[in-house]
Amino acid sequence: MKKLKHLTLIVFILCFYSFSSAQVKLEYVFRTGDTYEWTQTAKQIIKQNIMGTDQIVENNINSTLILKVVSINSTGASLACEYTNLSMSMKMPGGAPPQSLESSGDTSKLENKVMRALLNKPFTIAITKMGVIEKIEGEENLWSGFASLGLSEQQKSTMKATLEQMLNEGSLKSSFAMLFVTYPDKKIKIGDSWKTRNDLGSTLPLTVDNTWVLTDATKIAGDGVFTTTQKEKIVSLPNGIKAKFDLSGTQKTLTTYDPKTGWASEIVVNSTINGKMFLLAGGMIPQDMEVPMEILSESKSIVIKK
Repeated sequence: MKKLKHLTLIVFILCFYSFSSAQVKLEYVFRTGDTYEWTQTAKQIIKQNIMGTDQIVENNINSTLILKVVSINSTGASLACEYTNLSMSMKMPGGAPPQSLESSGDTSKLENKVMRALLNKPFTIAITKMGVIEKIEGEENLWSGFASLGLSEQQKSTMKATLEQMLNEGSLKSSFAMLFVTYPDKKIKIGDSWKTRNDLGSTLPLTVDNTWVLTDATKIAGDGVFTTTQKEKIVSLPNGIKAKFDLSGTQKTLTTYDPKTGWASEIVVNSTINGKMFLLAGGMIPQDMEVPMEILSESKSIVIKK
């Protein structure tokens, strides 16, 4: 009996070792007509200290995006994308009431009407089997419904300037890079790591360098480091304000994925960014001003094949 137990243990160890050391090729599998629903919930807290006074802004974003594989090629695929739900809420400092924009809300409110106009407006992304977003086309179609809303030119400009921070090509690329981990170009085994670099493409001139680790057969963990690569870049903010940024930080990502298709089923991301914003003199800013700031972000994404 003892010999049998020892034999069982040896077989288990050999099987475990063989599984752990087996090499796999991570890549996305695309089939024409396959459709996925990506639901994301995100929260962001921005802390600033302006002239000795702490200012805290809280943003909450909820979205649902449908992605459909419309064509495939030897290196990847083209995906048609459209939002079916989109909402944002902003809690500003100074005791001001929260602002909310909800595509499913009462359309007698202009903000909700604007959000609903963004729904079901298709655009496409070209993506490789490794998860590299090569290009985004037709994102300007998101604004095609604005013409029928009866907005003044000022209202259009204000709303578009606010929403474009999250829906311009750069921001969309950054968002899709969160959904599609860029896989290595060689076979790996559990415990192996690889590196990627992404330009966030948002208002802030930030780049994130990620180190990814295949932690088990269905999970990938990422450690990211944020850096400001263009500290002298002048960024345009609302109300005609100009600014420069010097920020850095870290990010933790945990992705649960299907090894058969490469597609994620759940992504959890938490990040902390610290540094300074330099407001430049002009308009409502009487003189150059240094503003310490911190940005805390957390998001969770669920992906379901339809």
